[in-house]
Amino acid sequence: MARVKTKSTQEGKISKTIRVTTDDPGGRPLVLRLEAKVVAPVSVYPRRRVYLGVVEGEKAEVRLVLRRRDGEPLEVKDVQVRDPDLVSVSWERVQEPGQVAGQKVDRGDVVLVVTPAERIRGVSRSTVLKVGTDVPDEPVVEIPVSVRVRPRIQISPPQAHLVLPTQGGEGTVRMVRLASTTGKPFRILDVQNERPDDVEVEWDRERVGVQHTLTLRVTDAAAQKKLGLAVRGKLLIRTDDPIARELKVPFVVERRLMPKRSKGTVRPVQRSTAAPAPGGLHLKGAPGSPEPVGTPVKVQPTPTPAPGGNG
Repeated sequence: MARVKTKSTQEGKISKTIRVTTDDPGGRPLVLRLEAKVVAPVSVYPRRRVYLGVVEGEKAEVRLVLRRRDGEPLEVKDVQVRDPDLVSVSWERVQEPGQVAGQKVDRGDVVLVVTPAERIRGVSRSTVLKVGTDVPDEPVVEIPVSVRVRPRIQISPPQAHLVLPTQGGEGTVRMVRLASTTGKPFRILDVQNERPDDVEVEWDRERVGVQHTLTLRVTDAAAQKKLGLAVRGKLLIRTDDPIARELKVPFVVERRLMPKRSKGTVRPVQRSTAAPAPGGLHLKGAPGSPEPVGTPVKVQPTPTPAPGGNG
């Protein structure tokens, strides 16, 4: 007998694989596929999950229909949000048959309205809704919620990285692009720089468009003086967008370290290939001493007196 444990967020068709191994030496493991349909006491339409994608400052909502499986009217006692600063939830009982979110609704159904919380900026997070009901078999309905709020003006790259050579010279130039995610044109009113002596910024002050470019470069004064290994600062950008009025762009200026010079390598001593000295003599050193190198010295052999001679 096989038992499958389902989650509170599962509903509808599910599929599981079961692997069976026997004691038959020649038998192969059996793979069984189990398919089932999970029937929840409280059904959630169109699905038991919420995806909220929105640009900051724009409105968005997701509507869910909750219905008792036994056909009785559903009563919602309360709704708890794990992260109340991320989403807000309201609900209402259906009074007349109709349609909500493309689903047919009838008297006794409950409609949940999930909206992103106000004043959230550029986040991608998840949370869970817990809906308390009067259904004994499912007193709490759990609904996962994923929220992604895109910034109204996208900054790329999010941080500008500039590099200086070790000894003077010009540093690198970096470009930072600001693009509207709503497609509405905007204008850069002003840019406040924390380190104007080290980094200068240029942009088109008269341009009105959906995309702007900031050019950052290291000043000549900063390139000549001895900066630390890293200098950090940020730009505060003011725009005429009614919501994204202020943007921050951090930057860092780093010194490019010169590669260390490698020390000279020691060459191994080459053995001498010179021929042994004439006369059959061969110079040998003490045991363990290196072989002699250089030009061998020519040694004249001593003449041997003839036998019977006068010496």
